[in-house]
Amino acid sequence: MQTPALSTTVEAVNEGTSARDDYRRKIQQRQTVLFGTISAVLALLMVLAMLVWTGILPFPFKQKFSEAPDPNKVITPCISSDAKATELNTITVKVFNSTNRTGLAGAVGQELTARGVSVAQTENWKGGSKFTASARIATGPRGINAAYTIAQYFPKSVIQYDSSMSDEIISIVVGDGYQDVLTADQVKKDNPEGKLKSAPGCVNVSKAGAN
Repeated sequence: MQTPALSTTVEAVNEGTSARDDYRRKIQQRQTVLFGTISAVLALLMVLAMLVWTGILPFPFKQKFSEAPDPNKVITPCISSDAKATELNTITVKVFNSTNRTGLAGAVGQELTARGVSVAQTENWKGGSKFTASARIATGPRGINAAYTIAQYFPKSVIQYDSSMSDEIISIVVGDGYQDVLTADQVKKDNPEGKLKSAPGCVNVSKAGAN
């Protein structure tokens, strides 16, 4: 027969062993649940990735990135219905070459000078953008009629309104669509009365001080 002291010791050992076993089982159960959950999530993500990759599901984080502004889209000012062409010898322009054609700004400047226009500057365009039109003719509020007048000499040109241009000088940026500057006779043939018409899609802008 066991003595009472020995029996108490054995019971204490058994209780300690049982507690450790219970603790281990709980840890194992938690690990099993955790690993099972992780495996299920990974399997689900893999299935979703395959569906997105094959195009069955759309990409959930697709973002719309802003596009660079189109340099060929400009704000064109309207003119009054009774506007008439400005005398060429009263118009001053700056000519810029945005193409890869060497010396084009100077050549266009010479053509305009031959028609009576005062050319203040000719150089390559440093704006970085290329233009598909024959020319982009920029003007402030004081040179709108002059810009429309000059535009007659550049078929398929566009007129750009720039409120920061405070003087009457017109900026002509020659584009890839440029072919030639029309002669005075050609312009007169197309517009014998010398009347100017607003370009399609023009915008009414302030004409304070416009000539």
